[in-house]
Amino acid sequence: MLYHPDKNPGDKAAEEKFKEIAEAYNVLGDEEKRKKYDLLGQRPEFDSTTADDTFRDFMDSWSTLRGTFTKNVFREGRGDVWTVKNKDIVLVLFVELKDVYFGNTLKVTYFKDVRCVDCAGTGGKRVTCPSCKGAGKAVSRRGFMTYESMCNLCRGRGTTLKETCKNCNGNGYKSIKRQQNVKIPVGCPENSQIRLQGEGDSIHPGKDGDLYFRIRTKPATTFVRNGIDLISRVKISFIEAILGVNLKIAHISGKKETIIVPPGTQPGETIKMKNLGMPRRNSLVRRNGYGSLHVKVEVDIPKKITKEQREILENLKKVYNHNRP
Repeated sequence: MLYHPDKNPGDKAAEEKFKEIAEAYNVLGDEEKRKKYDLLGQRPEFDSTTADDTFRDFMDSWSTLRGTFTKNVFREGRGDVWTVKNKDIVLVLFVELKDVYFGNTLKVTYFKDVRCVDCAGTGGKRVTCPSCKGAGKAVSRRGFMTYESMCNLCRGRGTTLKETCKNCNGNGYKSIKRQQNVKIPVGCPENSQIRLQGEGDSIHPGKDGDLYFRIRTKPATTFVRNGIDLISRVKISFIEAILGVNLKIAHISGKKETIIVPPGTQPGETIKMKNLGMPRRNSLVRRNGYGSLHVKVEVDIPKKITKEQREILENLKKVYNHNRP
């Protein structure tokens, strides 16, 4: 509080300086005032007319700014603001359900951007930026504050293009086709990501970007995935629904599994078969490392029957009605 009026009684210059500082904090603490100042470069009008009022405004503004002043103001001048990073590539990889079940390795073709070998990524012959004189940033003053921002002409590089490279047309990079062997993790969840470090774009000097594959499972006709469980369907006759039946069904593992349909099974009823679902991630060797298979039973009701079948069913109907309580 070097310029506070209490420490400088009767000093008009100190009082005016204190008001100027307090107004600056008021601008920084009020979003609307800050936008107006940034746009017009004008000091907003204040209602405070006394030093005490100015001091109260200053303290209110300082309370608001304590947590954000350093972050919003002083970070703008750091060098890493203008550091250009290579881009990551994110691709959606559609896989078969079996690929996730077994953890298969797939060969994937994609395109990535790499630095032009002719111009080493510069885009051609470059000269010092006439606007920022090679600094890559522009400096401006507003009141007692100094601001630094990226140079609009060279976009922070410090140089501008004089002669265009014919190989890359001045881009500084070219798109090339690449192939990668992608190992699908056993039992990986839907929309999970696989990261291949350093396999993304390689346009600028420094660390290359990363390559990400987002796993999506293709729709299947036999099995539907629900987390670590599998859902399937089986169709039986109404006689089998009444009497019960043991059926062999093809499993996603390639094996034949036996499903026991108990007598009196109703249409739409689900039979749960433990440890025949999807493997839990990275748990093939663990006990109970699989989800369950849920088999929905569909009962086939024939629309047409023979005369002999009708006679049998009519006799069965009489017996059934006779025994009905």
